[in-house]
Amino acid sequence: MVKKFLLCLLLVIALTAILAVAAMAEPLPADIQNYFNDKSGSQILANMNVTGDTYMVLVRNGNTNTVYCFKLKNGTWQHSFHATKAVPQGNNNMDMQVFSEHYEPSNGKTYNGPLVMFAKFNSSNNYYDQAAFYQLSNSGVWNLCLIIDNTKKADSIDVGKDYLDFFFYDGTNMDHTKVRGSFKRDMRYVSLESFPMTVQDAKKGLTFAPDMPVNSELQATEIEFTGGKKYPVYSGPSDKSIRGANNKASVSTNSWIQVFGRENGWILIQYSIDNSHYRFGYIDENSLPKNANVGNLGFNRRDAVIQSNVNVTDDPLYSQSVLATVSAGENVVWLANMGSWAYIEGANYRGFVPASAIAAANEIPVADNSAFFTYTDAAGVNYNLFEIRKLQYDAAHHVYAVTGSFERVVEDEYPTDEKADNGKLFTYNLADNFTALVPDSLSAENINLITVNDLYKWYIDCYMDGEEPEGQMVFMCDYPEDQWSEIDADFWFVTTRIQLNQQNEIEYLEYVYVPWG
Repeated sequence: MVKKFLLCLLLVIALTAILAVAAMAEPLPADIQNYFNDKSGSQILANMNVTGDTYMVLVRNGNTNTVYCFKLKNGTWQHSFHATKAVPQGNNNMDMQVFSEHYEPSNGKTYNGPLVMFAKFNSSNNYYDQAAFYQLSNSGVWNLCLIIDNTKKADSIDVGKDYLDFFFYDGTNMDHTKVRGSFKRDMRYVSLESFPMTVQDAKKGLTFAPDMPVNSELQATEIEFTGGKKYPVYSGPSDKSIRGANNKASVSTNSWIQVFGRENGWILIQYSIDNSHYRFGYIDENSLPKNANVGNLGFNRRDAVIQSNVNVTDDPLYSQSVLATVSAGENVVWLANMGSWAYIEGANYRGFVPASAIAAANEIPVADNSAFFTYTDAAGVNYNLFEIRKLQYDAAHHVYAVTGSFERVVEDEYPTDEKADNGKLFTYNLADNFTALVPDSLSAENINLITVNDLYKWYIDCYMDGEEPEGQMVFMCDYPEDQWSEIDADFWFVTTRIQLNQQNEIEYLEYVYVPWG
């Protein structure tokens, strides 16, 4: 108890040493009083003008404490938002104060204002059981920046954009533990009752929203959901779809949620369960906050066939936990690609399988080598590889043709360095239905092939780490061979096999790994 009294004393000294405004400094403006006249049972605990054009009122109704925020517009106070979970709960006395800055002795940090604090006293009214500080950002958002919670193990929690720093102070020595992760700080969405108040809870629950893999057809947006909610999650856009976690999969709105799009009243999301297990799934669109702008998914649906027995997962990026199992020859719908994964639909599920385990129903199997074009020279020698040397692209970076040479590969799949017609370059237009099976990365330990149709973007991401060249791409083949070792070319070559249609256009090409001789 001595430490709690000491902390409270230090806090009171710090608060009075700076600009602290008493909670009941003025009567309610008439506009705000009229607002609460219509809310029977509301007891006003504290009220104040916090920034000139922002007024806050702390209200208790029954056992529930709520902060109401009003904005001054056209000379009248108008309700902006109210938040229950952002303030401490309970029937004990409450305090609300505004500061121009606050020095926190338990962590030695000064917080610049404007700041508003909501605090709950202990039953004896001699120290705070819990206090939450919110800092006004440049964009007008009140973000949680500091928590003092004498009911937990840390004396204070410094709350940053992507971390929580837990401080432990015994009156002489200070120690701290920082845990990184993403969480809600906006007063409108904070849930103190679900906030990780201990280091152990923070390490278990805090995560970051992941970036989508290269060439992903699924693109995410983070939507701010109201904190403290929980919604059931299904693998597909129907409550008849498989539901993970033994039919208990749910998403909490206390952390980040990535939203990918809307389909028939359902929203495709990704969220984290813990730091090693995430999940894709669907929630009812009524779960979205008001005025959330979410577009339609608009999948390019294709009939497809599973090529080998394989597990379906709803967590392709982390745990790859099993949602369902499908067998070779099973018909599915291929919805989209995400890196080296294919997003598919079965009878009562949606999930991810490796792209190598699926083929479009109208594709010629990759193993059928006779489907690939082989160039035969005047001497009757066959050349089975097409080395792309140059991308022909327009001002919008749309590749409409490729230029390359033909090469032979013989036993042990080592190149012979024999080029057709002494290295003559051939140019082929790309068909309207052009697709390519190429690696998602050349820096990964294992080569994973993905289906793409944008060769320019793929080459930039795969070979150039996403950095576009300045001006036009520099092609090695544009320089004499004796200068190849001296130039800093953007594009060297890509070894492929190609399929041509009746118009002599490339309809399909496939990357071939050829080791150096």
